[in-house]
Amino acid sequence: MQLGGSPAQLFDQARDGIADIVWSLPTYQAGRFTKSEVFELPFMAKSSERASQAMWDYVQKNAMDEFKGVKLIFTHVHDGSQLHFGSKTVKTLEDLKGLKVRAASRIGTKTLAAWVRCRCRCRRRQCLNPLPRGWWTASASHGR
Repeated sequence: MQLGGSPAQLFDQARDGIADIVWSLPTYQAGRFTKSEVFELPFMAKSSERASQAMWDYVQKNAMDEFKGVKLIFTHVHDGSQLHFGSKTVKTLEDLKGLKVRAASRIGTKTLAAWVRCRCRCRRRQCLNPLPRGWWTASASHGR
């Protein structure tokens, strides 16, 4: 962060004129971009190209109020969510029960909590390489 602050402050830095351009994710400010974060639902996107266009169209029609004060240049979505496992083999939802799973977003955490006991959601930097360290049995990501 060359101008200081944290990823969660990027949007405000652009809006307040501290930065001319930023690349940020709604996930960085959980609950602030509630209309846009629907595109973070796990397993929603099969094609990042098509989902990114759908997100752009959706935001233009339904969520521009969330981006007041900035000029939105583009939106993007990653190819579908993935679960990464260390040494555990998981083939069914039942196999997930009781595992320690790290989720990448607020929506991901809520979804995983509906399936298994999700013990923690942490920032990416805090959970760097969590699987080799044995902190988690699995890590969920959005293809990032």
